[in-house]
Amino acid sequence: MSNKSSRSKKDIEYKEKGNVYFSHKDYKKAIESYTKAIKINPKESIYFSNRARCHYILENYRKVLADSSKAIDLNSSNIKAYIVHAQAQAKLSQTLNELFTSLNYCKSASLLAKKTGQFTILDQCKELKHKIKAILYAKQHEIREQTIYELEKYYTPLIRRSQIFEKFKKFVKHQPYQQISEGLTCPISLLLFKDPITTTSGFSYEKEELYLHLTKVGGFDPMTREPIEYKHAIKNHVLTAAVKYFKSQNPWAYIADEPLPSVEINL
Repeated sequence: MSNKSSRSKKDIEYKEKGNVYFSHKDYKKAIESYTKAIKINPKESIYFSNRARCHYILENYRKVLADSSKAIDLNSSNIKAYIVHAQAQAKLSQTLNELFTSLNYCKSASLLAKKTGQFTILDQCKELKHKIKAILYAKQHEIREQTIYELEKYYTPLIRRSQIFEKFKKFVKHQPYQQISEGLTCPISLLLFKDPITTTSGFSYEKEELYLHLTKVGGFDPMTREPIEYKHAIKNHVLTAAVKYFKSQNPWAYIADEPLPSVEINL
């Protein structure tokens, strides 16, 4: 066996060890293994994106940006490198430009996923884009409110005539977040509907939440306590459309309690 082929086999062994450590959630040892693979073969994009994923879980976001950037330089088609880069950039973003950079990386991943028919990753990209846009919207709202505060602080002492002052107040009117109507949230989870279904009792629930209720709690409606069967529940298209419209008018509603969508390691 030649020295070159031996080295090639060795870096693959380290990569596979890293994958095992990753599957066991031992991310520090996984990083050590990927680093050894990189030292032997610094031209393999996957090694860098795998190590970047470990750094992301350990919240070493600066190292994520360095590794994912290198992975993209080595292979511009490494979709998961784009995604983890977008995730880390979103975590570190302090300015609107940085958030737009994160969004652009996510869009690049979406285009690659669509081009190669990787629809599971495409769905991950869509979810990530929604969350980044929500953060962007919140940041823009924060900047606008701060600007209004500074304007009021400066001009209020200068403007005494009520007519002029009222016009000024109208011009810089605050725009508070719109509250989510109870009709758009599941009575069980209290979260915004994603896939609402309606039971024979007339109440709507999140599909997954209702299934869990009926299988683990009992075969009755959570609100009315009437006996119901899951097979008789139907999809509520009107409510689905209403939630979609609400989200289009209120981008912040995409912000959820769960973290940014995860990305699987490259095996």
